[in-house]
Amino acid sequence: TLILTGHREILKKRWIYYLLYLPSVVFVYIFGLDTFSTKRQYVLVFSDAGWINTAKSNFWDWMYNIYYMSFAVATIVLLIIWMKKSRNPETKKEALILITSFFVTIMFGTITEMVLNIYTDLKSPQMSPIISIIPILAIYYSVRHYGLMRPDIIHQSEPGEILNTSNREKIYKAVSKVFLVGGLLNFAAQYYFSVSKIAYIMIYSVF
Repeated sequence: TLILTGHREILKKRWIYYLLYLPSVVFVYIFGLDTFSTKRQYVLVFSDAGWINTAKSNFWDWMYNIYYMSFAVATIVLLIIWMKKSRNPETKKEALILITSFFVTIMFGTITEMVLNIYTDLKSPQMSPIISIIPILAIYYSVRHYGLMRPDIIHQSEPGEILNTSNREKIYKAVSKVFLVGGLLNFAAQYYFSVSKIAYIMIYSVF
Protein backbone atom coordinates (compact mmCIF):
# COMPACT_ATOMS: atom_id res chain seq x y z
CA THR A 1 0.00 0.00 0.00
CA LEU A 2 2.86 2.37 0.77
CA ILE A 3 4.37 1.83 -2.68
CA LEU A 4 1.02 1.98 -4.45
CA THR A 5 0.00 5.26 -2.80
CA GLY A 6 3.33 6.98 -3.49
CA HIS A 7 4.99 6.62 -0.08
CA ARG A 8 8.00 4.70 -1.35
CA GLU A 9 10.45 7.09 0.36
CA ILE A 10 9.44 5.94 3.83
CA LEU A 11 10.65 2.44 2.98
CA LYS A 12 14.20 3.78 2.90
CA LYS A 13 14.06 4.22 6.68
CA ARG A 14 15.13 1.16 8.64
CA TRP A 15 12.68 1.59 11.53
CA ILE A 16 9.64 1.12 9.25
CA TYR A 17 10.59 -2.52 8.63
CA TYR A 18 10.57 -3.26 12.37
CA LEU A 19 7.15 -1.62 12.61
CA LEU A 20 5.78 -3.61 9.65
CA TYR A 21 7.26 -7.05 10.27
CA LEU A 22 8.19 -7.43 13.94
CA PRO A 23 4.58 -7.63 15.23
CA SER A 24 3.72 -10.34 12.70
CA VAL A 25 6.79 -12.35 13.70
CA VAL A 26 5.75 -12.14 17.36
CA PHE A 27 2.18 -13.22 16.63
CA VAL A 28 3.30 -16.11 14.43
CA TYR A 29 5.48 -17.33 17.30
CA ILE A 30 2.78 -16.90 19.96
CA PHE A 31 -0.11 -18.34 17.96
CA GLY A 32 1.72 -20.93 15.89
CA LEU A 33 5.22 -21.93 16.94
CA ASP A 34 5.47 -21.90 20.72
CA THR A 35 3.70 -25.00 22.03
CA PHE A 36 3.04 -23.63 25.53
CA SER A 37 1.45 -20.36 24.43
CA THR A 38 -0.38 -21.92 21.49
CA LYS A 39 -2.28 -24.32 23.75
CA ARG A 40 -3.49 -21.35 25.78
CA GLN A 41 -4.66 -19.33 22.77
CA TYR A 42 -6.94 -21.83 21.05
CA VAL A 43 -10.25 -23.11 22.37
CA LEU A 44 -11.77 -25.64 19.99
CA VAL A 45 -15.55 -26.04 20.19
CA PHE A 46 -17.60 -28.56 18.24
CA SER A 47 -20.56 -26.98 16.41
CA ASP A 48 -22.90 -27.70 13.52
CA ALA A 49 -20.21 -26.30 11.22
CA GLY A 50 -17.58 -28.66 12.67
CA TRP A 51 -14.70 -27.83 14.98
CA ILE A 52 -14.16 -24.09 15.33
CA ASN A 53 -11.80 -21.96 17.35
CA THR A 54 -13.17 -19.42 19.80
CA ALA A 55 -10.97 -16.65 21.14
CA LYS A 56 -10.15 -16.56 24.84
CA SER A 57 -10.05 -12.73 24.91
CA ASN A 58 -6.77 -12.69 26.79
CA PHE A 59 -3.84 -10.29 26.45
CA TRP A 60 -2.49 -11.71 23.20
CA ASP A 61 -5.94 -11.83 21.62
CA TRP A 62 -6.47 -8.16 22.35
CA MET A 63 -2.98 -7.27 21.11
CA TYR A 64 -3.64 -9.13 17.86
CA ASN A 65 -7.01 -7.39 17.43
CA ILE A 66 -5.36 -3.99 17.93
CA TYR A 67 -2.61 -4.90 15.44
CA TYR A 68 -5.12 -6.20 12.91
CA MET A 69 -7.45 -3.20 13.13
CA SER A 70 -4.60 -0.66 13.13
CA PHE A 71 -3.10 -1.99 9.92
CA ALA A 72 -6.53 -2.35 8.32
CA VAL A 73 -7.52 1.24 9.12
CA ALA A 74 -4.11 2.55 8.02
CA THR A 75 -4.47 0.77 4.67
CA ILE A 76 -7.91 2.23 4.00
CA VAL A 77 -6.82 5.74 5.07
CA LEU A 78 -3.80 5.63 2.71
CA LEU A 79 -6.04 4.53 -0.16
CA ILE A 80 -8.57 7.30 0.56
CA ILE A 81 -5.82 9.94 0.60
CA TRP A 82 -4.42 8.51 -2.65
CA MET A 83 -7.86 8.68 -4.27
CA LYS A 84 -8.48 12.29 -3.19
CA LYS A 85 -5.06 13.53 -4.32
CA SER A 86 -5.19 11.88 -7.74
CA ARG A 87 -6.64 13.76 -10.70
CA ASN A 88 -6.66 10.70 -12.93
CA PRO A 89 -10.20 9.23 -13.23
CA GLU A 90 -8.84 5.70 -13.69
CA THR A 91 -6.70 6.01 -10.57
CA LYS A 92 -9.75 7.13 -8.62
CA LYS A 93 -11.65 4.06 -9.87
CA GLU A 94 -8.77 1.79 -8.88
CA ALA A 95 -8.65 3.33 -5.42
CA LEU A 96 -12.41 3.04 -4.97
CA ILE A 97 -12.35 -0.64 -5.96
CA LEU A 98 -9.54 -1.37 -3.51
CA ILE A 99 -11.13 0.63 -0.68
CA THR A 100 -14.45 -1.17 -1.15
CA SER A 101 -12.82 -4.61 -1.27
CA PHE A 102 -10.70 -3.98 1.84
CA PHE A 103 -13.67 -2.54 3.74
CA VAL A 104 -15.89 -5.51 2.86
CA THR A 105 -13.12 -7.94 3.79
CA ILE A 106 -12.45 -6.29 7.14
CA MET A 107 -16.16 -6.07 7.96
CA PHE A 108 -16.99 -9.70 7.15
CA GLY A 109 -13.72 -10.95 8.64
CA THR A 110 -14.40 -9.13 11.91
CA ILE A 111 -17.96 -10.47 12.05
CA THR A 112 -17.03 -14.12 11.40
CA GLU A 113 -13.77 -14.19 13.38
CA MET A 114 -14.63 -12.05 16.39
CA VAL A 115 -18.22 -10.87 16.81
CA LEU A 116 -20.14 -14.10 16.21
CA ASN A 117 -17.87 -16.42 18.16
CA ILE A 118 -17.31 -14.12 21.14
CA TYR A 119 -20.45 -12.07 21.63
CA THR A 120 -23.23 -14.31 20.29
CA ASP A 121 -24.41 -17.89 20.61
CA LEU A 122 -23.84 -18.41 16.89
CA LYS A 123 -20.60 -20.17 16.04
CA SER A 124 -18.89 -19.55 12.73
CA PRO A 125 -15.88 -21.37 11.27
CA GLN A 126 -12.84 -19.25 10.53
CA MET A 127 -13.62 -17.82 7.11
CA SER A 128 -10.77 -15.30 6.86
CA PRO A 129 -8.72 -17.36 4.34
CA ILE A 130 -11.72 -17.37 1.99
CA ILE A 131 -12.74 -13.77 2.67
CA SER A 132 -9.18 -12.57 2.01
CA ILE A 133 -9.65 -13.60 -1.62
CA ILE A 134 -11.88 -10.51 -2.11
CA PRO A 135 -9.06 -7.90 -2.17
CA ILE A 136 -6.91 -10.27 -4.23
CA LEU A 137 -9.66 -10.43 -6.86
CA ALA A 138 -10.04 -6.64 -6.68
CA ILE A 139 -6.32 -6.16 -7.30
CA TYR A 140 -6.42 -8.64 -10.18
CA TYR A 141 -9.41 -6.83 -11.70
CA SER A 142 -7.63 -3.48 -11.40
CA VAL A 143 -4.49 -4.86 -13.01
CA ARG A 144 -6.41 -6.36 -15.92
CA HIS A 145 -8.77 -3.45 -16.58
CA TYR A 146 -6.88 -0.36 -15.41
CA GLY A 147 -3.21 -1.37 -15.54
CA LEU A 148 -2.70 -1.06 -11.79
CA MET A 149 1.04 -0.87 -10.93
CA ARG A 150 1.91 -1.71 -14.52
CA PRO A 151 5.32 -0.21 -15.48
CA ASP A 152 5.18 2.73 -17.86
CA ILE A 153 8.46 1.80 -19.55
CA ILE A 154 8.39 -1.10 -22.00
CA HIS A 155 11.75 -2.85 -22.06
CA GLN A 156 13.07 -3.77 -25.49
CA SER A 157 15.95 -6.09 -26.23
CA GLU A 158 19.23 -4.51 -27.19
CA PRO A 159 21.08 -5.83 -30.26
CA GLY A 160 22.64 -9.16 -29.34
CA GLU A 161 20.53 -9.48 -26.18
CA ILE A 162 18.45 -12.66 -26.03
CA LEU A 163 16.24 -11.79 -23.06
CA ASN A 164 15.33 -8.27 -22.04
CA THR A 165 14.46 -7.26 -18.49
CA SER A 166 10.74 -7.82 -18.97
CA ASN A 167 11.15 -11.35 -20.35
CA ARG A 168 13.59 -12.29 -17.59
CA GLU A 169 11.06 -11.14 -15.00
CA LYS A 170 8.38 -13.29 -16.65
CA ILE A 171 10.66 -16.33 -16.57
CA TYR A 172 11.54 -15.76 -12.90
CA LYS A 173 7.85 -15.43 -12.02
CA ALA A 174 6.95 -18.57 -13.96
CA VAL A 175 9.71 -20.59 -12.28
CA SER A 176 8.66 -19.24 -8.86
CA LYS A 177 5.07 -20.34 -9.50
CA VAL A 178 6.25 -23.82 -10.50
CA PHE A 179 8.27 -24.17 -7.28
CA LEU A 180 5.34 -22.86 -5.23
CA VAL A 181 2.86 -25.29 -6.77
CA GLY A 182 5.38 -28.12 -6.42
CA GLY A 183 5.85 -27.34 -2.73
CA LEU A 184 2.09 -27.28 -2.13
CA LEU A 185 1.59 -30.57 -3.96
CA ASN A 186 4.44 -32.16 -2.02
CA PHE A 187 2.93 -30.94 1.25
CA ALA A 188 -0.50 -32.35 0.36
CA ALA A 189 0.91 -35.69 -0.79
CA GLN A 190 3.16 -36.15 2.24
CA TYR A 191 0.60 -34.94 4.80
CA TYR A 192 -2.54 -36.69 3.55
CA PHE A 193 -1.13 -39.84 1.96
CA SER A 194 2.26 -40.64 3.46
CA VAL A 195 1.30 -39.26 6.90
CA SER A 196 4.86 -38.02 7.50
CA LYS A 197 5.91 -35.84 10.39
CA ILE A 198 5.03 -32.19 9.90
CA ALA A 199 8.64 -31.05 10.49
CA TYR A 200 9.96 -33.17 7.61
CA ILE A 201 7.08 -32.12 5.36
CA MET A 202 7.75 -28.42 5.95
CA ILE A 203 11.49 -28.80 5.30
CA TYR A 204 11.05 -30.58 1.98
CA SER A 205 8.09 -28.46 0.88
CA VAL A 206 9.83 -25.15 1.56
CA PHE A 207 13.29 -26.01 0.29
